[in-house]
Amino acid sequence: MIKTVVVIPICMMIIVLGSVAIGYMARDDIESLIRDVRQEDITAPEECQNLTMKETAYCLNDYVRSIFKYKSRPDTESPSIEELEEDGGDCLNWADLYVQHAENLGLYVKRPLFDTGNKTRHTFAIISDETGYCILDQIAVNCFMLGISSLENETKNI
Repeated sequence: MIKTVVVIPICMMIIVLGSVAIGYMARDDIESLIRDVRQEDITAPEECQNLTMKETAYCLNDYVRSIFKYKSRPDTESPSIEELEEDGGDCLNWADLYVQHAENLGLYVKRPLFDTGNKTRHTFAIISDETGYCILDQIAVNCFMLGISSLENETKNI
């Protein structure tokens, strides 16, 4: 009787701790599988609601990659989404699109502007929340989670 009272809780504790450890070790693989499944189905940025900030970054990137076309435009042009889908846009247009959708999803956003020489400039979107931040640069994503070593942060360039 005493064996049963002691052995059963210990076995249950081992199973629970083992399950937690396996889940922790497999979290990157699970996130990758979720991203791969979502990537094929993203047809509108509204599908990126109720996700973590990192998942939202990848979701928005999947949406933009599905419609991305590069076309140099004067900075004074602000093409509609239909014009972006039809004719494409440059870094400013795609960064503005990321900013607009990320703001609508409740994230903090910035759009830095850099001089790149030869009278040219480049911009991209940075989205963030209390967990970290992601850089969305046309069709590339680079996320950095706060409190996680740089080896665990990831980049996706396509």
